[in-house]
Amino acid sequence: MQDEIGNLIWTLDGDTLTISGAGEMESYNTFGKGKTPWFEQRHSIKKIFIADGVTKIGMSAFKYCANLTEVKIPDTVTEIGDCVFALCTGLREIKIPAQVTYLDEEVFVGCTSLERIYYKAGSGFEENLSQGNNAEFIPY
Repeated sequence: MQDEIGNLIWTLDGDTLTISGAGEMESYNTFGKGKTPWFEQRHSIKKIFIADGVTKIGMSAFKYCANLTEVKIPDTVTEIGDCVFALCTGLREIKIPAQVTYLDEEVFVGCTSLERIYYKAGSGFEENLSQGNNAEFIPY
C-alpha cells in the first residue's frame, strides 16, 4: 500500500511503514476524519522507518500501533507532536535525534513496555518523555 500525505509518501510493505519525502507530517486525531491513512493497518505495523527529509512527526501519527517494536527517526526531524507513540505497547526503546528542538507532551503515554529512551543530554525533555511510561532516560 502506498499513498501521499501532503509532501510526504507513506508505504506499508508487510509489517514496515515507511514515511518519505520532504517537510512536515500532518497532525492527526484518532477519531472521525482525522485518522491516519494507515489506521486500519495499525496492528500489523511492527517497524516504522522515517526517511531523511521529514522534519516533523505530526500529533498521534503512530498512536495505537500496539505491535510496534522498532522506530528509526532521522536527524532531519526537529519536532515530535503530542501522543505520537501513545499506546504503542510493544515498543521497548527509542532514540530521539539530537536535532529535535520541540517534543510535545504525552509522546509515549501508555507505552507500557518502553524500557529505554535515548535523548540528547541537556535538551530538557525529561518531563515530557516521562508522561505515561516507566522508561529509563539515557542521555547521549
